[in-house]
Amino acid sequence: MDVEQGPASGKNDADVAVELSWHDVRYEVPLKDGTSKVIIDNASGNAKPGELLVIMGGSGGGKSTMLDLIRGRAKPTSGTILVNGHPRTSQFKHIASYVQQEDALYPVLTVRETITYAARLQLASTPRAALEEKVAQLIKTMGLVRCADTRIGNALLRGVSGGERRRVSICVELVTDPQVILLDEPTSGLDSEAAKHVINLLSRLARQEKRTIVATIHQPSSECFALFDKIMLLSRGYTVFHGTPSQALVHFDQILHQPCPEHYNPADHYLSIANVDFDSGDAIAALAKVKGFAEQFQSSSAGQALNQELQIVKNHPGTPTTAPGYAAGILTQTYVLTERSFKNAGKNLLLYWIRAAMFLCMAILMGTTFWDVGLLQTEVQDRFSAHFFAVAFLCFMSVASIPGILEEKSVVDREILNGAYNVTSFVITNTLTSLPFILLIAIIFSVIAYPMIQFQGGVVHVVNYVLFLFLALYTMESIVVCLACLMPIFVVALALAAFLNGFFMCVQGYFVRVQSLPKFWRYWAHYWSYQKYAFEALVKSDFDGLVFSCGPGCFCQYPSTLNAQCQFTGHDVLVNFEYDTVNLTNWALVLVGQIVVYRVLMVLILKWKTKRAIQL
Repeated sequence: MDVEQGPASGKNDADVAVELSWHDVRYEVPLKDGTSKVIIDNASGNAKPGELLVIMGGSGGGKSTMLDLIRGRAKPTSGTILVNGHPRTSQFKHIASYVQQEDALYPVLTVRETITYAARLQLASTPRAALEEKVAQLIKTMGLVRCADTRIGNALLRGVSGGERRRVSICVELVTDPQVILLDEPTSGLDSEAAKHVINLLSRLARQEKRTIVATIHQPSSECFALFDKIMLLSRGYTVFHGTPSQALVHFDQILHQPCPEHYNPADHYLSIANVDFDSGDAIAALAKVKGFAEQFQSSSAGQALNQELQIVKNHPGTPTTAPGYAAGILTQTYVLTERSFKNAGKNLLLYWIRAAMFLCMAILMGTTFWDVGLLQTEVQDRFSAHFFAVAFLCFMSVASIPGILEEKSVVDREILNGAYNVTSFVITNTLTSLPFILLIAIIFSVIAYPMIQFQGGVVHVVNYVLFLFLALYTMESIVVCLACLMPIFVVALALAAFLNGFFMCVQGYFVRVQSLPKFWRYWAHYWSYQKYAFEALVKSDFDGLVFSCGPGCFCQYPSTLNAQCQFTGHDVLVNFEYDTVNLTNWALVLVGQIVVYRVLMVLILKWKTKRAIQL
C-alpha cells in the first residue's frame, strides 16, 4: 500500500468501501448503590469511506467510550451499530484495525523487523518477495525510511522518536489494508509538528484509499483541525455536534450564537463551549445546558441532514462485508511468533539475560555458603538445607520475569484483539520460547553449585538434579505467566507470585514435616505444592547411596542398618523422614502435569479476557 501510488491488495473485500453508523446508542455502567451512570446518551452518527472523522471532547466527555462502542470493546445498553447498514458481527475485527493510545511494540526489534513480523502473521499466503516489497512501501509511505533499521526503544533503551514510534504503531495495523482504522488519541504525547505529520498521514490515507478512519483527539491544534473531514463533539455523553468543520463554524455562529473569534483555534473554541463547568456549584444547570446544546444540534440543518443519512443507511443497506478468519493457520502463527519471540529474547536484557546473571550469582552464593557439605552426621541437615534453598530461592527468583512478561503481553493483547492470531498460538509460543532458557539456567546453576557443594557424584545424580531443578523452575514460570495474564499490573502480579511461592514453601514439608501439618493444609496444599516434589526428588537422588559417619562417641541420631560400624546410610535418613517411597519417575510426571495444567489455565484466562474485551 502506498498513498502516493494508490491502494494495494490486502484482506478480502479490501475494495468494498465500509460505512459505519450508530443509531441511538446508549451506554450505561452500574454503580455500587444499584443505580447506573450514563456514559453515552442516545448518540447517532456515521463515519464514511474517504473521510477522517475525529471524536472530540474534554476529559469525561465519552470519546474513548464511543470509540470502544464502535470497535466492539464495549456493548451498547441500547441502540445499534451497523456496518454498511448491516448489524456488526464478530468478523468486524478482521476488516478493522485499532491503534491504541499506548505504543505496544517490542523495544528491541527494529522498525523493519516489527512491520515484517506483523505482515508475516497476517499475510501468510503472500510470497516473501512481495511481502518484503509491501513492507518497504509501508515504511516509505509512513516516512520511516531514515529509521527503518533503528530499534523501537523504550525508557531504558534508546530508539526511535515518539512520533516515529506512533507511526510504527499505525503501520503495523496497515499491513492488511484494513477498510476501517480506529485510533485512540493518535497525537497524545507528540509535539505539534509530529502530531500534524500523523494527522496529515491519516487524512491522505482516508482520501486516497477510501478508508474509513475514526480517531479520538483530546485537544487538536488548529493545523490538525484543518485536516479533519468531520468532527463529532461530545460532552458528558451527549452529541453536541456532528458534521464537517465548515458546518461547525455555521452551527456555533448561527445556532448557538457563539462564533469563533478571528485567529483563534476553532477546536479550542468548540471545546470551551461544550465543556461546561461540572465542578461548579450548579451541576444540574450545567447538565441542562449540555442537553440544550444536543437538542439544538438535533433540530439544526446539520443534525437533520445527519438523520436523513442514517435513515437511508438503515433502509437501504450496502454491500455486506466479509472477511476470512485468521490470515495464517495455527502452525504458521506459532512458527512466526516463536521466531519473533526468540529474536526478542536474544536481544532483551530485561526478559532473560539479567535473570541469567542473577542465577549465576545465586549459584556462586549457594556454592560458597554450602561449600563442601560433608558426610558427617552433623552435616545431614546442611545437605537438606542446600536442596531446599536451591528449589525455594531459585523458584522465588522467577518473579523477576514479570516485567518482561507484561511488556510482551501488552503487544500480544493488541495483536489478539485485532485478530492477528489466536490465544493458543501465543501460549504454545510462550511455552516453547521459555523452555530452553529455563533449561539453560538450570544447567548453569548446577554446573557451578553442584561440585562446590559436593552433592553425590555420578552422571545419573547430576542429571536428576538438573531435571528436577528445571521442572521446578518451569512450573513456577508457568504460575508467574498465569498470574501476569490474570492481573497485568506489576505490583499486584509480583505480590501474588511472591505469596504463592512462599505458601508452597511453607507447606512443602521441609519447615514442618507432613505428619505435623494440619489436615486442612496437608490434603490439598501439601500435595499440590510443586516444591514438595522437586525437593523430595533432589533429596532422594542425593541421599540414596551415601554413607554418613555418626561421629565421636558413635551416637547415631538416625536408626541405622550400619550402627555397629558407627555409620548410617542415606537410605536410613530417607526412611526416617519417609522419603524412601519417593519415585523419581512419578514425581517428574506430577511436575509435568502441573506445568500442563498451568499452561491450559493460561489459555483459558487469555480467552476469557479476550471474550470480555470484545463484546460483539
